[in-house]
Amino acid sequence: MRILIVDDRMENRYLLETVLKSEAHDTVSAENGQKALECLASGSFDLIISDILMPVMDGFQLCRHCKADPILGHIPFVFYTATYVDQKDEAFAYEIGADGFLKKGMEPADFLTAIHSVIKNLGQGRPSPKSPVKKPEEETYKHYSERLVQKLDQKMQDLKEKEERLNMALEASSDGLWDWNVQTGEIYFSPRYYTMLGYKPYELPQAYDTWVGLLHPDDRKTSEKTILDHIEKKSGPYEQEFRLKTRSGKWKWILGKGKVFSVDENGRPLRVVGTHTDISRLKAAVRQARETQKELKIRNQIAHIFLTTPGDDIYEKILALVLDMTQSRYGIFGFIDDAGEWVCPSLTKDIWENCQVPDK
Repeated sequence: MRILIVDDRMENRYLLETVLKSEAHDTVSAENGQKALECLASGSFDLIISDILMPVMDGFQLCRHCKADPILGHIPFVFYTATYVDQKDEAFAYEIGADGFLKKGMEPADFLTAIHSVIKNLGQGRPSPKSPVKKPEEETYKHYSERLVQKLDQKMQDLKEKEERLNMALEASSDGLWDWNVQTGEIYFSPRYYTMLGYKPYELPQAYDTWVGLLHPDDRKTSEKTILDHIEKKSGPYEQEFRLKTRSGKWKWILGKGKVFSVDENGRPLRVVGTHTDISRLKAAVRQARETQKELKIRNQIAHIFLTTPGDDIYEKILALVLDMTQSRYGIFGFIDDAGEWVCPSLTKDIWENCQVPDK
């Protein structure tokens, strides 16, 4: 059986294709009602499975168009939706000619059983669960408009709530957000993205070049390669550390994380979303810990020298140790007296030579 799948989300189309192909059905996919009509014009189909809420032409419009067409009207039409799920939506679907109404989230086996049931009933000449009811065009259009407005309002409210939750989460974490449309080059930086660097929100252009321009020269080449490798699927999850220039001209360490969130039908990335985390304090703490560890190591080695070395050789060994640890070539010993004055022995040629560390 040749089946046309209509859904604006690629992952939904892919899932249905996988399920239907598991039973040897031939499938063709379209991303909206208009694309579906183009597919229907270029070939014959035995079944149409369509989402409802889609851009350009939604499922209700597609169904009405098909059922009004003398050539397409015989093709069984099944709605498969996650947005229009209440009884009024189902009733309206059957009013305009749908042969089935299924809600997304079904197990694959249950979905296939429901599809087979629709086909079987139609094959035996049985009517749809609720046969189409002929109503005046104005009444049908009014009903359709009311349902569409309600669903769009609900969608807007859901998006608003999700945005509020995201903003609260970002504020709590103090992370900056970036959202990159790879194909158009458009990119969104959240207010925190700017303020963590000392800029006012949206003070700098929201563009990929803005990020590149803020990168430390020593980090730029590696940082660009890392994110491009992730986009081109040459690496795993995107995560890297780099320095960005603040408004005051100083450098701040940032941990960047991201992920490709959507791709086209050919697997090319469409959208990458990620965060920036200020790790300057963490970097400073790590650096301080290393310096403290290094100092303790020197102190322990000096103590060992004092305990195991004859008096005449102590200062020479300590000097060699300090020069090696500090990567210096020359050094002298001196003392601070009670008056706070620097006191050091006169340096003879022999002493100066003993202070040198040979080039490595």
